[in-house]
Amino acid sequence: MTQFVLIDGNSVGYAQQLGMTRLSVGEQSTHAIYGFLLALRKLSIDTTTSQRIPIVLWDGAASWRKEIDPSYKSNRRNDEAKIAVKDDYSSQVPFIREALKNTREEVEGLVDSARSLEKSVESLRETSECVGILVSRLGE
Repeated sequence: MTQFVLIDGNSVGYAQQLGMTRLSVGEQSTHAIYGFLLALRKLSIDTTTSQRIPIVLWDGAASWRKEIDPSYKSNRRNDEAKIAVKDDYSSQVPFIREALKNTREEVEGLVDSARSLEKSVESLRETSECVGILVSRLGE
């Protein structure tokens, strides 16, 4: 039996950013990249006979929420230390996403609908909303 493991990409990545010892190559931080891929590997390994397929979802900008409520998530960038951590993590996200493209190629046929859904809603939704939509579609 195939199981889909839905993962909030920014949640896992940011947790790795904060929870891992700093790693780098030159000036580029790599600890969130390493930690994310390690966590993904652990989530994908299964000791039963079922196959686990990870589907990583990423938040979109959700700028329409800020138009409705300008204070939406405004407390997340309010001091220099938080800004530095966020910027350091943000510099690693493209590398994580590039690594996931290679992972996706291995399961191309199984997650086409999930990937098209991810692309269609990620710019408008929070990850939790994407998960709800995706679960209902995968259950069909």
